Amino acid sequence: MLNLFKKTNQLYPEFSPTERIPKIIEEFIFPPLEKKGFKILKSCLLIKRTVDIFQQEIWFSKSKWNIENEICAFTPHFTVTLKKYKKWHLSEYGEEPMNEILEGHAANYIDGWNKELFDNDVYDLAKFDNSRIVQLLNENIANQGLPFLELLSNYKSGIEHLMKSERFHLAPKMIDICIMNEDFRTANSILSWFRSYEQTGESEFMESTLNDMDKREHKLTGI
Repeated sequence: MLNLFKKTNQLYPEFSPTERIPKIIEEFIFPPLEKKGFKILKSCLLIKRTVDIFQQEIWFSKSKWNIENEICAFTPHFTVTLKKYKKWHLSEYGEEPMNEILEGHAANYIDGWNKELFDNDVYDLAKFDNSRIVQLLNENIANQGLPFLELLSNYKSGIEHLMKSERFHLAPKMIDICIMNEDFRTANSILSWFRSYEQTGESEFMESTLNDMDKREHKLTGI
């Protein structure tokens, strides 16, 4: 089938989408990130670095509709997880946490993301000029993606960001971050912040979140 939107500048068109997307990421997207301390996994679909207690990740999901040279699409994602949190949580509470994620968004939810050639929230290498896609993606990562990740680059600024963004459902993790850093004053402030909002009745929390907050309150107050 002839792709009428296909541009002349195609990188590695002889490769299948499964091979082509990782190769372009490794050769054209990863190098500027390597200079900022990121490492790339063997799959070439996950790029990550450790900053303080956080793991910052840029990863790429491939479209399930990819087929030969007709569709070769992917979406960037940005995630921040708590490094070593699972082991610490198991030791502290006797069970593993539900997850280690603090923040995570696909590119289309990142403020200011330039959506040129980001058609239906994917970059399609088979449809558009590949050099332009690479240029736009590198610019977006530098100007919007990295600043998003860097909101969580140390625990104090991270807590400030999460509270300002009213991430009340993350209060148990936020308290745990403070306990891990022996900052009990901030941990108690988060507890008060959460309880005050809970009393307004503006939102209903999952039972698991409320149970987790009860555990943190007991740990902090002994009550």
